[in-house]
Amino acid sequence: MSARLLIIALDATDLRLLQRHIGAGRLPVIAALRTYGRFKTLSASACATDAALWASFHYGTEIGEHGRYHDYLRLQDGRHGLAVQNEQQRDAIWDELSHRGMRVAVFDLPKSRAPAPINGLHLTDWLVHGRTFSRPLSYPVELAEEVLNRFGEAPHSRCDRICEELTDPQISQVCAHLRQSVSMKRLAALSYLAREPWDCFAVSFKEIHCCSHGFWNLIDPGHPAHDPARSSRLGDPSVEIFQDIDRALGDLVTAAGQNSEVIVFSTSDFQANGTVNHLLPQIVLQLNKFIWNHGAASLLPRSNWGVKMLPYNENACALRLSCIPRISRAYEAPPDGSRATTIKELEDILRKISDPATGETIFEAFHRPSSDYAGVRSHCLPDMLLVPRAGVFPQMVVSPELGCIRGEVPSWRLGNHRDGGFVIARGAAVEAMIGGVDSLAQLSRGVSNALLTRPLLT
Repeated sequence: MSARLLIIALDATDLRLLQRHIGAGRLPVIAALRTYGRFKTLSASACATDAALWASFHYGTEIGEHGRYHDYLRLQDGRHGLAVQNEQQRDAIWDELSHRGMRVAVFDLPKSRAPAPINGLHLTDWLVHGRTFSRPLSYPVELAEEVLNRFGEAPHSRCDRICEELTDPQISQVCAHLRQSVSMKRLAALSYLAREPWDCFAVSFKEIHCCSHGFWNLIDPGHPAHDPARSSRLGDPSVEIFQDIDRALGDLVTAAGQNSEVIVFSTSDFQANGTVNHLLPQIVLQLNKFIWNHGAASLLPRSNWGVKMLPYNENACALRLSCIPRISRAYEAPPDGSRATTIKELEDILRKISDPATGETIFEAFHRPSSDYAGVRSHCLPDMLLVPRAGVFPQMVVSPELGCIRGEVPSWRLGNHRDGGFVIARGAAVEAMIGGVDSLAQLSRGVSNALLTRPLLT
């Protein structure tokens, strides 16, 4: 049938990679949308995970408000579990539109909470990167089973954090599976788009996200692990996948109707992965020993205060300053107003950690999410976020305070997220809207306002 607004998410699609393929003439549909529409770059929260970025889009709020910095967090009842379990009563953008009587299709956007009744349909966790649930879920409930029966189960894509080196045939197989995934999503989305006129139809493609995690060394000639001979032999694995997605976008835009307004967006950019997560437990252990034996600027030696690791993407180390009870130690709270001083003191120690093989420090940036971001949930965010240099996987690090720390380096995936993102808008209402958009939360609110206050079709 048609859609007043068609939203297509290219999950974690790097802008430089997109521009390279546009420049080579490989993506005529996306190129035309950009030429005849309006383009805007986005600025993600510093080193934010895709769990945080998608929550910002779903709920139209920044990370300090929604508080989801990882898929697994401490829940309101004190247990650790899926962050979305705390969000079931929170209205997403599609709920707001549904409450106003609009027909809405949310077709497989990543990192969504479990579907609830809406005026339309909601499918989650079918063909997405990083499933939240063990099986696809939907509203109506029977929709998920219908999609699986008609279009199939998700092909295996091999984009876990730890990835063994793949042979040439295995790489070709993974790329074939990703192309199959694009085809499945295209056919299914076209089928449900054609069922009725929609006020808003949103769909995502995850395949460049998976490809970038696994094969960034083949995609980016500047990657430390780039092998020109292998790249020449295998080619850029993103080319055919991108071309398939471009054709799928063309079919969806045509099916939505000539009066449909269109938004295409990405959540983040990509770069060579870099991590010290394999060394982080020992770094934290030595840091806490230093605090307990020597004290920090505002912590007495032998205090109960120390640093805890928090779950995070491996391209950043997330830490929290916490009370860590120890046998025979009395509880000692730091003096009032000392938290920021203590964090700075700990950062000063961590800044000096270096790789003896190169002499370079291992962290290139430090952030303080719990104090940098405003919002009712900002206190739940990490106190410190340490960003390693891209492409660095040190086997050993040294520190004047912490000594020498060694560890075996696992086969980490080769590409990872970096701050960025973009949006392309075609249509009077959405083109006007994105002028004031800098983040995914603002994009979400802008979409909602455009549909609620400015009819897109007469």
